[in-house]
Amino acid sequence: CRGRTEDEERVEAGLNLQRAAVLLEDAFMGRDPNHLLKTELDLRAYRLINSDWLQLFFIGIAVFHQVLAIFEYRGWGLLSKDPRKYEWEGSSLLAIEWTIMVVYGLYLAFIYRVYRSFKAWNIMFLLVWLVSTVDLVTASTSADPILAVRVSRALRPFFMIYRFRAMREMMTGVWSAVKTLIPMFTFI
Repeated sequence: CRGRTEDEERVEAGLNLQRAAVLLEDAFMGRDPNHLLKTELDLRAYRLINSDWLQLFFIGIAVFHQVLAIFEYRGWGLLSKDPRKYEWEGSSLLAIEWTIMVVYGLYLAFIYRVYRSFKAWNIMFLLVWLVSTVDLVTASTSADPILAVRVSRALRPFFMIYRFRAMREMMTGVWSAVKTLIPMFTFI
């Protein structure tokens, strides 16, 4: 076993100091401290994932993803006398959605890079992302993409729920209440 040089020890001490700072931030922010930050790249990825501006960016993307419903086929434009003027081309909507899905996929890659595993909400995020991506592939390959049945439209609110801790806790509470009520409903 070779001994460490002074430079290696200094670099390791600097990384340990940064890891300690990250753990303190986790404690103050109520975040999950179970991450593996082995390198400088891991530390940067973790700080990027938890930065305020990135969180606001993803909230903006989730809101914009929801707003796309206005311009899709059978969106809110049908309330007007000329609904076709509010619809966007299928190809432009698909390009926007593909971009959003790529951004969400990169976020998942960063999450996996930092934690080396997925927690329950991240697994749900991955499943919704996979369903949405498969749905986009089928819509992209259909003859008329604007008329394609899009199952993933019903899943879009999940990307908003995922961003807000209070909403996630509420959904977790509702789910646990439903699980405890199911045996009671079997008697009714």
